[in-house]
Order: sequence, then C-alpha cells, then structure tokens
Amino acid sequence: MPFSVKLEKRLEPSQTIAYIVPVASFVLALLFGAALLTLVGANPWQTYRAMLEGAFGTPAQWRAGRVLQPDRDAGQGHPAYAHRAGSLHRLPHAILEHWR
Repeated sequence: MPFSVKLEKRLEPSQTIAYIVPVASFVLALLFGAALLTLVGANPWQTYRAMLEGAFGTPAQWRAGRVLQPDRDAGQGHPAYAHRAGSLHRLPHAILEHWR
C-alpha cells in the first residue's frame, strides 16, 4: 500500500465540534418534528409559533407586563392543570381535530 491512515484519540475535544453538534441536533430535531407535523396535517410554522407563545407569551403580553405570571384559571400556572382550564385552545386546530 502506498499510504496508511493512523487514527489517534484527541487529547482535547475540538471547540468547533462542541458548538456545532448541539446546534445541528436542534436544527435536525426541528426539521424532523416539522416532517411529522406535516404528515398529520398540521402547519409546522403555526405549531412552533403556538409552542413559543405558550411558553414565553406574545409580544403584546410582554409589553403589557403579563408574562411569567401565574394563570389563575390554570391551577396557579401549573402545567398539569392547563388542559382542565381549556388552555388547549392555543394548539393549532388541525392537531386538535386529529386527536378527536
């Protein structure tokens, strides 16, 4: 053989890889989730927007100072009680129709 390849373990992990792997994993997870949402007939953009608004509030809520305050109708803000208080209306209708 004219050449040979010898693999050696790095003593220090690459800093570039330390940043690329989590970002690439996040992007791939979003793409995979979008593919699944599309398969069930939901709009991925609307779904991800609803998830972000449900988690962090809307820009209007931020301006009004109503973000991160407990919701009295949802069991003092506890996520386990959100479905009982009707908070599922924030999900896209396509997903709700699929679940019925």
